[in-house]
Amino acid sequence: MGRGKIEIKKIENVSCRQVTFSKRRSGLFKKAHELSVLCDAVVGIIVFSNTSRLYEFSSSSMRGIIDRYNRATGSSTSQMQVETVQEQTELEILRHEVARLQNENAMLKGNDLGGKSILELQQLERQLNDSLVSVLRKKEAMQSKEIQCSKLKIDMMCFNLSTQLPIQPGSGTGHRVSPNTVTVTDIETTLQLWPTCSEHSKAKEVTLTRRESNSSSC
Repeated sequence: MGRGKIEIKKIENVSCRQVTFSKRRSGLFKKAHELSVLCDAVVGIIVFSNTSRLYEFSSSSMRGIIDRYNRATGSSTSQMQVETVQEQTELEILRHEVARLQNENAMLKGNDLGGKSILELQQLERQLNDSLVSVLRKKEAMQSKEIQCSKLKIDMMCFNLSTQLPIQPGSGTGHRVSPNTVTVTDIETTLQLWPTCSEHSKAKEVTLTRRESNSSSC
């Protein structure tokens, strides 16, 4: 049968605790030695017992390992400190900016004006005037755009209506009649200054008849 799993918790028995500490420490150092040999790694272990006794293992000089560790972590620590200072500075700047904007917003609403000087009130008045001018310009631009859009819609509607009107009866070309177009029928009026050929012949016959009547009477 295999060994049962040992519950990981503090060993209350002092003697058992000392024995376990000695065995586990030796096993830990053995594993560290194997790691350094197999992987060509630099390994250093420092252990203090519950009685403050020091035990250590190092694949090379422990002092050299500690110095190397300090150099490696020192640069990163310094970098972290620099980044922390920068973040704190940026945070402070943002806080001042938020406070300034809140103060300006309150003044624009007419609040917190009791302690303001005449110069500050004049500056606030100029800001309000500039804001009003900007708002009016924006309003005019939007109204102009709406008017242009409305004109375009009217033109499109008129065009659609003109294409949907019925064809005028009797029109050989098929033109459509606009509702605003009045059709006027041309009436030909002829002013006759001289008699026509038929009327001239009739008048000539009447003259000849009269002459014959006069001759017979004579």
